[in-house]
Amino acid sequence: MKNSVMKYVLYAIIGLLALSACQPKPADKEKLLEEIDSTMQAQVQTLLKDKMEETRAYAGQVLVMDAATGKMRVCAGWLRTKDRTYEEAPKCMDRYPLYYMRSTAYLAAMQTGKVKLTDTVDVGNGIYVQGTDTIRDGNSHRGGYGPITYARALSVESNVAHVKMLEKAFGTDTAAFRKGLRDLGYDRLMTTLQMLDFCRQVAIGGEIATKENLTSMRQAMCLSMEEGFGIPARPEKVQAAGLTDIFRFRDETTGELSNYLQFCGYAPAEHPQYCILVSLCKKRNDGVPPSSGLMAGDLFKQVVDSVLFVE
Repeated sequence: MKNSVMKYVLYAIIGLLALSACQPKPADKEKLLEEIDSTMQAQVQTLLKDKMEETRAYAGQVLVMDAATGKMRVCAGWLRTKDRTYEEAPKCMDRYPLYYMRSTAYLAAMQTGKVKLTDTVDVGNGIYVQGTDTIRDGNSHRGGYGPITYARALSVESNVAHVKMLEKAFGTDTAAFRKGLRDLGYDRLMTTLQMLDFCRQVAIGGEIATKENLTSMRQAMCLSMEEGFGIPARPEKVQAAGLTDIFRFRDETTGELSNYLQFCGYAPAEHPQYCILVSLCKKRNDGVPPSSGLMAGDLFKQVVDSVLFVE
């Protein structure tokens, strides 16, 4: 791949998984699990299993973190076995370390001062060719989004905008990009637990980035719920904020292509109490088209409405 920034972006889109990196230490995991709310855990486990059966997902997890303290409240997970039954996997928060997600890359780019979420980017017809690489948006078959803001692009998972954003911020300097991620406290590989903690830092206005950029990111997460792919995740009980993400990866054991679907957000939007991450893994050609909003996002909504904010 000639363009080194494109290399990092394609890693995120294709979604290669590395099962040996970025895992919390065993002692840390045990300490986190001591804070689990057993009632919430049982309720979410049921909701997750139902959603996995509905969407034909073979792996799934829901993590819930207290926004104020960072303590874990729920760490629910299921894995589908070879005989197509399900087994609980409550410690799955470190099972699939992820290449960086869109939101972390966007924040790293914003920190350079060269990109603002209010800036406009022209994604054209949703197809961006560079050398031998072709990047496509999900709606390229419908003509693409044309000129949109980066905030809007983030809310609709625009791959073309993602590439152009990184080019604008870092050019071909992949070392600068990786440093940008490290300055946020992360690296090119992230576990789902780290992704949830990133969401918490944004929600509470932590010290990982400037106040202005964290405010912009929160606004983008609200925009996603209002007019982006996060609409199906919008709860009825409280206003929430969050973002979808999706990428493909190849199972190292079977060699099969799968889709990783994620919704990560917090509620309430104004005064966050909980940060929630939902992830589902589906075989690429299982007969049910993948949708991070309709699948992971809908489960986020169910968890918020029926478990976290019942009264």
